[in-house]
Amino acid sequence: MLVTGCGSKSNEPPKAAEPSRVLQPTPDAVKPAPVVQSPDTISSPPPKTPRQPHEPLKNKRWRLYELNGAAVAMAEGFRQEPYIMLSLQTNRAKGAASCNRFGGTYSVDGEQLAFSEMLTTKVNCDGAMEVEREFLRGLELVNRYRMVGEDSVVFLQNSKVVMRLAALYLN
Repeated sequence: MLVTGCGSKSNEPPKAAEPSRVLQPTPDAVKPAPVVQSPDTISSPPPKTPRQPHEPLKNKRWRLYELNGAAVAMAEGFRQEPYIMLSLQTNRAKGAASCNRFGGTYSVDGEQLAFSEMLTTKVNCDGAMEVEREFLRGLELVNRYRMVGEDSVVFLQNSKVVMRLAALYLN
């Protein structure tokens, strides 16, 4: 005795499967099917969202690791590693300068990059203020950037390297 389908019993051997057929769509079949929103309403599918252009600077946390040719590492007095983030949706920049947090605006046009209207909190941290001042001053000088792979960027004043930053990916 064989059990087939949903538990029905049969004494017959299983039948051979029918060969499958490939159906070719007709020109009318290529159109998107309507989306049913409620029992009374039928509408077309939503329009596809255009893809964002590749913007390698945006929506990454860029950790400062070199400033004016000198390595930057966490030191006593730092409240946080210096970093900057550029929003994808707006022209807002924000970050930490080692002791204080900062925010402002930025503009990108090709390889041109400029920061403006930068504001910071006003906490004094022994051992961190020199790096902080140089980092914020460097952001004022930057007018270009150059990507080095996907995970590193160089901020420049004309052709002079002002700082180097590495992408820090957060889980």
